[in-house]
Amino acid sequence: MFGRSGEGTLAIDAWNTENAKGESTSGFDCEANAELHRYYLRQEPVPVLLLIDKHASWKQELENVYLISYSRMAGTNYEHYGYELRPDHE
Repeated sequence: MFGRSGEGTLAIDAWNTENAKGESTSGFDCEANAELHRYYLRQEPVPVLLLIDKHASWKQELENVYLISYSRMAGTNYEHYGYELRPDHE
């Protein structure tokens, strides 16, 4: 799922942003999303990426996100993205 929350903000319903120990990871699963995939292909920064839990129990806002890995989950409509936060160069 995808939506615009504000100027330059990409909002994603995401899953699996923690490992088995409950620690944050630099990746997330989401439903197939053409706009998010274009950011990956162009290697342009996502100004603000808002990750929202499917059950609305948490949300996480990340700035200056680069999508550095991508995989499609076989037999599903889900994609996995790995990301890296980079400091603002301005």
